Amino acid sequence: MSRITNPTPGTMSAVLLTLLFSSACFAAFKEGDNLPDLASFRLEGRLPEALKGQVILIDFWASWCPPCISSFPAMEELTKKYTGRGLTILAVSVDEKQENMQRFLKSAKVSFAVVRDAQQKLVAAADVPAMPTSFLIDRSGKIRFVHAGFDRDQTTRQYVKEIEQLLLEPSHDDCTNSSHKQSNDPPRMDLRSADHVLSPGQRLRNGQAVAARNPVRPHHAARPQSHGRCPLDHTYFSREAASGGSTVGGGGCGCN
Repeated sequence: MSRITNPTPGTMSAVLLTLLFSSACFAAFKEGDNLPDLASFRLEGRLPEALKGQVILIDFWASWCPPCISSFPAMEELTKKYTGRGLTILAVSVDEKQENMQRFLKSAKVSFAVVRDAQQKLVAAADVPAMPTSFLIDRSGKIRFVHAGFDRDQTTRQYVKEIEQLLLEPSHDDCTNSSHKQSNDPPRMDLRSADHVLSPGQRLRNGQAVAARNPVRPHHAARPQSHGRCPLDHTYFSREAASGGSTVGGGGCGCN
């Protein structure tokens, strides 16, 4: 792991001054924070077009940092493995000179997006403790994991574990869409709950069981349903489930 220090005399002095000056204006990125709008930092290069709803790995690196160089093959493998499932990798160079970054990229030949923080605004806002430092962001735009440094196989294994976890989680929009779909559905009743069991040939009227004109057989009773990975809010599988909880069995969406 390489600290943000001068790799050669004077090479990073401007970067250090910028970081020291800007640290008073920005709070460091922390787990649980929302990722700010990257476009507002005027990064040099093209940002990925569709970041909303993606799992994002943002990696701060520099061409003079050996661990940063070692991380690029691992990130390229992650790109090939997970891009189709919703992962986007963005490498943010803090190189003082663009030619230093370009010289390395000619030999690296990676397929993920690379930009340069020429004004050192984003790296100052993130307040990275070391080079490289990476942030994993979930589909809702929240920072979930932070990695300072790169320890080859160990860090790669952590990346895989955390990316797999985040890719399986629904986005905030998924849960919102499920709630919208639910609002148009008629109320569903758990007919297995002791308070709501109807005998064959009965139906409810004003909360009372009465004889039905067209009895419905018990095995046609409606069961709770879900949309995608988010079960319908306030739809429970049993009376006990209605007491609350964050899982499907405990009621609620289970997406938090």
